[in-house]
Amino acid sequence: MIRCPDLLNADLQAVLHGKKSLQLHSASPAETRALAARLAQLMSGANAKGEVILLLGDLGSGKTTFVQGFCQALGVKEKITSPTFTLMHVYHGAAIAIYHFDFYRLTSGAAIAGLGCEEYFEGDGISLIEWPELALPLLPPRALRLKFSLIDFVNQPEARVIEIAR
Repeated sequence: MIRCPDLLNADLQAVLHGKKSLQLHSASPAETRALAARLAQLMSGANAKGEVILLLGDLGSGKTTFVQGFCQALGVKEKITSPTFTLMHVYHGAAIAIYHFDFYRLTSGAAIAGLGCEEYFEGDGISLIEWPELALPLLPPRALRLKFSLIDFVNQPEARVIEIAR
């Protein structure tokens, strides 16, 4: 397992190109945001349009913290919160739009399909999706997957493992 601060950009590039997967250790929300910022910077070019990032994990595992770091690195100035009740927030970065979805409250893939989200997944921005499990049939197969797991909430409440793969 690699500690987030020790991660090389070459390793992240290999993940983005589907050549490897990584298991990372984040010791704090700041490390999670820094990882997100590095990933955002690597994805910020013209090839980022239509990129879909799936954020999997339990409540409180770091998904929204990751989105905050990602959006801030792309120049979003507004406050970044989870769209649990609105289902989606649109943020405008310096060069690209970020579509932040949260499907936690939805109960079926049909409900998600009825929202017309596929247009965003194939659009001009980057889609970050919390709780994507019910939407998997609608998502591009090359979506980037990040799975967040708490390590030991009692003794290390801020530490988590982040698995990242295409």
